[in-house]
Amino acid sequence: MTEAVRETTKPIVQIPPHGGMLVNRTLVGDALKAATERASDLPQVVLSEQNLADLEMIANGAMSPLTGFMEQAEYQSVVREMHLPDGLPWTLPITLSVDSAFAATLREGSEVALVEQSDKGTQIVGIMQVTQKFTYDKQDEAHNVFRTTDDKHPGVAALYRQGEVLLGGPVWALRQSERALNDFPELRYTPAQT
Repeated sequence: MTEAVRETTKPIVQIPPHGGMLVNRTLVGDALKAATERASDLPQVVLSEQNLADLEMIANGAMSPLTGFMEQAEYQSVVREMHLPDGLPWTLPITLSVDSAFAATLREGSEVALVEQSDKGTQIVGIMQVTQKFTYDKQDEAHNVFRTTDDKHPGVAALYRQGEVLLGGPVWALRQSERALNDFPELRYTPAQT
């Protein structure tokens, strides 16, 4: 048997997900029904395109081991050390920003509805428990993450447009966004599917 043939007969070994476990934050069944009913009465946070992508990837495990938008300790560790607090490499903060007036209406421990605005209207796509709300230094993040504070850099420009307060806490996806349903659905596979 040739070396090439022997190579193709080896069993496929699945590599472990980043952080060791594949996260699944998508609700189904009775939990989905209860959360959907509850979400209609919650304060709403309209998600940007980036936030929608983040929610989808947190929910399907593509951002394992994250279970939600970063809390302050995770955020600061990633911005300053390029690692999560436990030492796991992570180079970009995964955050949800809001303006300070809206943040002032929220209590830590409360929930918010995560919504998508599209040409089909406003739809609730998830819920989040706000375990922390905190201010941050946009220039410090730009300097440490993008290595520039110049707003000609598209990442820096997007960062500077964000709200002044970050909300951290676990999320649950209730449904796929219109973006997820319409952008190359035939090529969209979750980590569990691949």
